[in-house]
Amino acid sequence: MGWGVAHAKTYATRLEHHLSAAAAFACPVEVLNFSIPGYTMLEQLWSIDERVVPLAPHAILVSVTLPELRAELVARLAARVPAGRDLGFDFVRDVVARSGATAADDSTVAIRKLRPFTDRLVASIFAALAQRQRSLRIPIVVLLLKL
Repeated sequence: MGWGVAHAKTYATRLEHHLSAAAAFACPVEVLNFSIPGYTMLEQLWSIDERVVPLAPHAILVSVTLPELRAELVARLAARVPAGRDLGFDFVRDVVARSGATAADDSTVAIRKLRPFTDRLVASIFAALAQRQRSLRIPIVVLLLKL
């Protein structure tokens, strides 16, 4: 996020300068940071669809930590189920339906029901990213951080 770091030292700014200086690029590169604290891969996928794609980027870099990819992903999804909130994607609705989690469950029960479907959910997210990469014809790079 760049919290507590001067703008010139943020990851996005440093990446922008590095890529702009690279001999492979004939023009300056602009790096736009769409990071939002607490977003899991599901919210990042939504952000790509809603905020990034309309800008017609040449590439997309997604970074995620292992906790965001697994435990936090399930916890955030489990909080949406009892709240009756839209789950956003058909593959998410399918996972929730298969898990048996319902709006009548509190988030603890929903987590317990969803946890066995974590791998299916993660695989579906990556499949959705791959589909977007093919349809947009731009590289989507996922940086997995072991934190």
